[in-house]
Amino acid sequence: MEYKLIKFLYYIRIELALIDYSKYPFLKSLEDELSKYGSSVTIKDLLSTSKEKLMEARTRIENVIRDKQNLPYSKLHGDTVLVFYLSILILSALGSKIITEKFIESEVNLFKQELKFEQPSVVIEIGKILGININNEEGLELREIQNGKKIKIIRLPYSIPFLDYLKYTIELRKKDDRYSLRKHILSKGNVYIDKEELIDLVVERIKDRMSSIVKQTQLTDLPDEIKKMADNIRGRKTPPCMLELMKKKDNLSDEEKKIIITYLIDIGSEVEGFTDEYKKLRNNKYIVYSCQKLKEKGLCVNECGVINPLQLYYGKLL
Repeated sequence: MEYKLIKFLYYIRIELALIDYSKYPFLKSLEDELSKYGSSVTIKDLLSTSKEKLMEARTRIENVIRDKQNLPYSKLHGDTVLVFYLSILILSALGSKIITEKFIESEVNLFKQELKFEQPSVVIEIGKILGININNEEGLELREIQNGKKIKIIRLPYSIPFLDYLKYTIELRKKDDRYSLRKHILSKGNVYIDKEELIDLVVERIKDRMSSIVKQTQLTDLPDEIKKMADNIRGRKTPPCMLELMKKKDNLSDEEKKIIITYLIDIGSEVEGFTDEYKKLRNNKYIVYSCQKLKEKGLCVNECGVINPLQLYYGKLL
């Protein structure tokens, strides 16, 4: 069996790739999205008139937590970019790495299904927006020949620079050997790929883009309404041991004061009446005792099924 490699040029009609941003909301920045409502409009301003979109965002998060399938954005109505960014804000407020990773994976799988039905020009343009240097003007044709007869043709219409291929397939090569460089044709510094591989490369960049958007979202900038919604999703509860200490108020021992102040600092709550102790503990960044330690000190009042009181407060989401 032999292979014959033929380089060919694509003579195609130049088309303007029309990207539907409502299907791929990660391509727009939050600033661009807000600007269409007015130059000085903030996300806080929109929340008062976008309750429905906030609930859609919450539903997407809760579906991921419960392993339910979300609808692709192409099936949603109205401002899908706003729904996407509200989802990101809720994720940031939840502060759960596990949920964030599950959400990104779920969303990316939906985007991948959409890309499969797009025209190549759209996939290429999205890839370029995400930083992939894709060339589709010159491709390769691999002809499989057996006993002098052509039995199979493999077309590789796209190419990307060698270093870009290595960079964007790091995770793919860990999971699937077919992305190994030795299984690809390298010519004049370019690696040749088919549409399926191109989509997988674009999907990897979408993951990176979404992770970056989440990381860039600052907790200090989150609207109170988003924080409250995250609390509701968690089912946030004050641990019984902390409630008991709060009831004692002025009758706390020094150790008990340290415990309750540390707890309040850890959950970002206001600390009143303990000014000196607060400053000292705040600077040293303590974490409240584990449940086992509290049991040893005789301060555990209930079996909550957690390892640390903070776990009950922040919620056992997964």
